[in-house]
Amino acid sequence: MCEQVTRELGVWLSGRVYWIQHGTRGGAYYTLSDRVLDKNQQLVPLFEPDYRKKKKKYSDYVKTHGFITNSLCRQLLKINVNAYINENSTEFYRGCPELNKDITNQHIYNKQIKIDDRKAFYFQWHFIENCNLRCIHCYQEGYDFKDLDKDKVFQIAKSMDQVLSKWGKIGRISLTGGEPFIRQDLLEELLNFFNQSNNIYWLGILTNGTLIDNDIVLRLKKFEKLKEIQVSIDGSDDKNHDLVRGKGSFIKAINGIKKIKDSGLGVSIMFTIHNMNKGEAINVINLANDLGVEAITIERITPMTKKDINDLYIKPDELKKIYSQIYKKKQELEQHSELKIRVSRPLWTLVDNNLGGFCPVGLTSLCIMHDGTVLPCRRLDIPLGNVLQEGLFKIWYTSELLWKLRNKNLLDVKCRSCAMLPNCGGCRAIAYHVNGDFLASDPQCWK
Repeated sequence: MCEQVTRELGVWLSGRVYWIQHGTRGGAYYTLSDRVLDKNQQLVPLFEPDYRKKKKKYSDYVKTHGFITNSLCRQLLKINVNAYINENSTEFYRGCPELNKDITNQHIYNKQIKIDDRKAFYFQWHFIENCNLRCIHCYQEGYDFKDLDKDKVFQIAKSMDQVLSKWGKIGRISLTGGEPFIRQDLLEELLNFFNQSNNIYWLGILTNGTLIDNDIVLRLKKFEKLKEIQVSIDGSDDKNHDLVRGKGSFIKAINGIKKIKDSGLGVSIMFTIHNMNKGEAINVINLANDLGVEAITIERITPMTKKDINDLYIKPDELKKIYSQIYKKKQELEQHSELKIRVSRPLWTLVDNNLGGFCPVGLTSLCIMHDGTVLPCRRLDIPLGNVLQEGLFKIWYTSELLWKLRNKNLLDVKCRSCAMLPNCGGCRAIAYHVNGDFLASDPQCWK
């Protein structure tokens, strides 16, 4: 039997991208434009005589749903397409775990690039938008938001749990805001809900750390799936940190980290590097090491306005020097420290081929906002739909933007022709906000 090198390939149908697999006994037909590869990798017409008779049913169904499940592909010639219109149909979902696996494990045609198969799916959920700080680099456009009714909040939570079950995935969920500890009551209820789910294996909290006290950390210890609380730090002292987050925020965040650490809960630091604190990277790493946190993530700022580009954006040559310094520090610390310096993001592979990682946007992750709006990621703030209206399943499979992100051949030529593509691909959010095109090359790439 022919090894199935690729389970799904894109096909343009009525001006939109759809993935279709035609199952056969000896192999599979793989759609490629208006032709397909048979099991011997030979080009044959997409619609053979029998398929041509049913072409309208194919087209009508895909226009309605945006995709065809594996199960439906195998039976399309035998069944009434309208029987699958109801998304609650068990048969409708039967092929979805395999289909979703293919999305996260796709080959890029003619590039021999394989996205690692990941069993986990990641949600970053900003379940509230209110915050007690006013950081200069914040992605939010406002702060006075009305919280959703609790029943709608849990409708979103249940949607996440249900879609993971249907996909056969296990979930990682980060709960954040705003500032999540503003709604400690709701945060605990959500942690309790996800902690009891068989579809969730990892929970995290993203926070500024200023509201954490001993009572809070003691209450959090009961959630065994809560593996990490990530605290944002923007400088190694109050002068640099408070410049970004406000007076008094540094000492509160440090005290919060210490309380988490003392409780035995996992704690890490997020350092968002930008033009105003670019000289602080090594100092913040030293601080993280002194505090005994488990890890530090160093992430580039996404300048979302012209003012941000002028004030916060780091030019490629400067970023190269900073990344090289961080890498050298990482090598030094690994000799005697347990601190993990996370370098699995795009561009790190330019420093060392063993570093870096392809962005999971469109493949194994989604961001959900406080009102149910779904984004590819928090920094790529292009709405895909709303959980409370379309549902996650429909958004995941019918979003044209997500399909474009999945097709790496659509990237700007600099990215798609780069030998570093498997471990990089650039940041789509920074490309979008700086260049105006999420498929453009990463503007901070120095290669």
